[in-house]
Amino acid sequence: MNSLNRSFHLGPTFGPLWFYRPWSPHQRRRWGFGLPSSGRSATHEEPSPYTALHFAWTFLDPQDRFLAIKTCAEWYQYHQLRYKAVTTSLKPLRLLRASPGNPSCLPADRSVLYACALLRFHFYYGDFIRWMGGEYTNRAKDWTSMFCTMVHACIRPPPVDLPPVDFPRGYRICTEGVPLKGNFASPFSALKSRDAYDNHLAVDSNLVNVEAKFAKEEEKSFHIHLPRFLVYFIPGIILNPIQWAIRKGKGRICIDCTNGPDGADTTSSANTFIPGPKAGDTDACPPVFYATAFMRHLQHLWRMRITFPIANILQHCDDIDAAFRRVLYTPELAIAFAYVFKGFVLIPVGQVFGSRSAPSYFSLLSDIRAFVATCGDLITGHPMHPLAAAACLPPEPLPGELAHAIADSRNQPMSALERASHSNSCFVDDNGILALRSRIHSSLHNSIVAAFLLFGWPHEDRRSSCLAPDKWERDAHFDMLYLGFRICSRALTVTWPFYKREELHHEIMAALGLKRPWLKPKSVASIIGKLRSASLIAPWGPYLSFSLAIALNNAVRSAYEAIRRWCQRVRAWISQSIQQ
Repeated sequence: MNSLNRSFHLGPTFGPLWFYRPWSPHQRRRWGFGLPSSGRSATHEEPSPYTALHFAWTFLDPQDRFLAIKTCAEWYQYHQLRYKAVTTSLKPLRLLRASPGNPSCLPADRSVLYACALLRFHFYYGDFIRWMGGEYTNRAKDWTSMFCTMVHACIRPPPVDLPPVDFPRGYRICTEGVPLKGNFASPFSALKSRDAYDNHLAVDSNLVNVEAKFAKEEEKSFHIHLPRFLVYFIPGIILNPIQWAIRKGKGRICIDCTNGPDGADTTSSANTFIPGPKAGDTDACPPVFYATAFMRHLQHLWRMRITFPIANILQHCDDIDAAFRRVLYTPELAIAFAYVFKGFVLIPVGQVFGSRSAPSYFSLLSDIRAFVATCGDLITGHPMHPLAAAACLPPEPLPGELAHAIADSRNQPMSALERASHSNSCFVDDNGILALRSRIHSSLHNSIVAAFLLFGWPHEDRRSSCLAPDKWERDAHFDMLYLGFRICSRALTVTWPFYKREELHHEIMAALGLKRPWLKPKSVASIIGKLRSASLIAPWGPYLSFSLAIALNNAVRSAYEAIRRWCQRVRAWISQSIQQ
């Protein structure tokens, strides 16, 4: 009895605390969503010393365990978590969640449940997320049937200007997760500095807004939030700083996968391991074709007016909600895009905005949607979708309202095949539709059904429809705002909205109003972006943006301080040509 007392006088919390994995992960590694592959891995260049206690715990004496947890705060927190993991049921994690509400804080209790489950899988995130299943993987969807439906629906050859479609790679994206290829080998030693760095400065001044946005995403199962100390226990994890920006009056979260406290493009940043879309590695980062979407839409409009000089041509634009988040990460590589916020480390379930390959993978799927909507027959076998049927149309144009289009060597009347096809121009998550009044409902229907086939039907997704009601434009119209430009199919005009012109005018006049006009590089980059956008319809734009770009480059070359400070000191002087 004396011997027993000496061994267990510290209580049950310092006992062996035996646990088992919720299920054996080996079968799930062989079939289902996100199969492990030698071409996909996330590792640290040196092992974490913190996991030693996890694997040695059952072999230590109670007194040794007691002394071990006093070594560092991470081991103390690990001990608290282990005791929780062996005494807490994980059943709530597998239950269907309620419809998303409007939370303002990340739920701490669910974070602990996630951590308990991850510990019981020995911190191997891939096995944990495969066990979670449901919304966290694509395993429950019949992707083979969906892709067969889309392929068989395409009854017409594609127009010559339609981007190429890649059904096999799209099928892999949906069944394996992304990236399709990538080996992320980062230094474990970088975690300390990145954890201490936290996030970019704009986040600190908007903590309430950032947390509210994360809380809403968590209710939609867009990421897993864990206690922050687990950063040091998850093998292969990479921390990427969060940036907060205001765009179109709304706050946006960007995960900076390029920069960090150690500089840009280091091996402790995720984007360092991802090639660009022009590098030719189509599995690691597929090529993109969305840059031509705007001009394709304008060219379709011009040629349609040539072919139908007195017809009423209507337009519509839709936007996929939470677009990047709908493309899921493969379980092994989601940890390469992790980020910290307050007391949590968050691991995304779907793609983050800021990853170099995120636009490429999503655009590949949006090109599939455009291809099916353009070349397919989704009317047969599908009743007219209510969203398409509810579209209100404007009155017929008055005589003299329609501008004439002139054919030339590059813009000829549309062929019979082109007249039979629908017009869809996808720019990442924005799709511009163009059709005659008599066909606009069927064109809308084709586009809607193609989106639901690929991104999920609303009645099957508790989170929200991919065509969110608050973003859906109910009516088709001859005057449409598409990619920041107002396009009129009757007058055949493209205009830059007044609020954008006014904003650019204020920025330039504020600089010219100074005695010696100068701008910080951030302001110069803002003006350059606006000018280059407008240059699509205003030839003066390239000249002004080129001159400002030279001033910005000169300012960058003259910088001599570290990357985090030069933007505060360097000045880009506006050249005489701009002032004139």
